[in-house]
Amino acid sequence: MVNEMISDDKKNEYIGFIKGQLNAKNNWLHYRNSFTDLESALRAYNIGAGEYAKLNSDEAFNLFYERCEGILNEDRNTWAPKGEAL
Repeated sequence: MVNEMISDDKKNEYIGFIKGQLNAKNNWLHYRNSFTDLESALRAYNIGAGEYAKLNSDEAFNLFYERCEGILNEDRNTWAPKGEAL
């Protein structure tokens, strides 16, 4: 236990630091989920699984591109609400 008096400014600074660490963890989890989604899309495209199986090369790539852009746009919308620049 600390035996000295801690100023409110120092307390607020420490609480802010802890909140920042928790926010960093949440950001990392979000990025990790996006990475996993992109990795899954790439794997399905590379092996021609699911919907890719019945498509020609150009169609398969277009579907892959659309899925990746969807994942990335969802990610962007999390960080910058519509109308705000990144």
